[in-house]
Amino acid sequence: MKTSFDIKDGEAIVRINKNIYSKEIIVQTTYVLLNKYYFLIDCDKDYWIVSIRPKEGDDISQKSVYRFFDELIESSSYLDQMKNTSEIRQMILERAILTQGVSERHE
Repeated sequence: MKTSFDIKDGEAIVRINKNIYSKEIIVQTTYVLLNKYYFLIDCDKDYWIVSIRPKEGDDISQKSVYRFFDELIESSSYLDQMKNTSEIRQMILERAILTQGVSERHE
C-alpha cells in the first residue's frame, strides 16, 4: 500500500511506508517543520504513522500535508547525499588537519 493520509478533527494522520522511509528521515522531516506544526510519531508493522497539527489557528489542509511530503523527499535526498559523500568529507577533514599540523611545525 502507498503512503496515504486522512484529515479529521483538525489534524492529518499520515501513513508512511517503512520500506521507503527510515525513522531517521521521518524525524529529520518533522524537525524541519517544528516551527509550524505539532507532530506525534508512531508506527505499526509496516508504516510510520505521523499525526500533524498546526501550531497556529487554522485546521490542517491538504496543502500542509503535501508540504510535509515535499520535505520528506528533501530530507531523504539530503541524508542520501550525506551518506554518499561521507568518505570524501572525511578525507578532506583529515587532509585539512594534517596540513594544519605541518604548517604549525614550520612556524
